[in-house]
Amino acid sequence: MIKFTKEELIFLNNVTKGPAPFGIFLRYPRWRDTEELKEEIVTSLQEKGILDEEKKITQYGVIPLLMWEEYRNAKKHIIFNDVYFAILSGGRITGVREFEGAYYLMTGRGEEILLELLKESEFLRSADRKEEHYTSRQLDYAVWSKRMRDSKLDMVIIGSFVDDEPEKEMVYYWNETGGFQYDLNKGRERQLQPRQMRMRLMELLNVQEGGRENE
Repeated sequence: MIKFTKEELIFLNNVTKGPAPFGIFLRYPRWRDTEELKEEIVTSLQEKGILDEEKKITQYGVIPLLMWEEYRNAKKHIIFNDVYFAILSGGRITGVREFEGAYYLMTGRGEEILLELLKESEFLRSADRKEEHYTSRQLDYAVWSKRMRDSKLDMVIIGSFVDDEPEKEMVYYWNETGGFQYDLNKGRERQLQPRQMRMRLMELLNVQEGGRENE
């Protein structure tokens, strides 16, 4: 994970090629002198080892540049809670998170995120409960959101986008007794067995192992 200021990220954006980065809005502040600000950015990137004394990209600096170029040129992106991920080939993902005025670039595999979820959730680790009847119903968003505010459920909010166009927007939530999927576009809640939940998360996180769960 590599930390950047917004201004440093503007620099990365300017020296790489591709469309506007998904979900990230970058602009020099109007109240600052642009040339003066550029010099401050260069100094800051030199201190981080991204640029050398001649203002050229270092070997270390190539890493975040490639990460950023992968992110902005990806065909598919997902929003996973407060992190924006680019879905790449071979099960890889590259993410950007804005937190307390800074931006964090990260790269890895969807399996790593899924593993952390499994460590924290007894429900996700458990076997299916075949004897239970699983339900699906229309549920008004206002009713659903009030119930979520009053609940203590673990929750993952995921939106997937292809070429910046929304594909699906889902919320997955669970506790030790059961799990659910809520379609934000259709206003429909569906109860899921643990394996169904894992398979949906695997698909969204670009985890390659296993097949898709049948509807």
